Amino acid sequence: MLFEIDVSKEGVGGAKQFFEAKIAAIKDSDKFQREIRDEQEQRRQMEEEKIRRKSAFQSRLAHFQMT
Repeated sequence: MLFEIDVSKEGVGGAKQFFEAKIAAIKDSDKFQREIRDEQEQRRQMEEEKIRRKSAFQSRLAHFQMT
């Protein structure tokens, strides 16, 4: 991917295409990062739910073992 463009060589149309391509690449990158964060958040929530359910089970088990 190019990091700069010479407008005097490429012209305004070339510069426009260059910047549109850079914007599209940034949007794709942001989308990918957002998807990764969403997946990590889902995993974190699943782990918290698993811990909460295990704790509730242990609490109920202790209650029955006392009686």
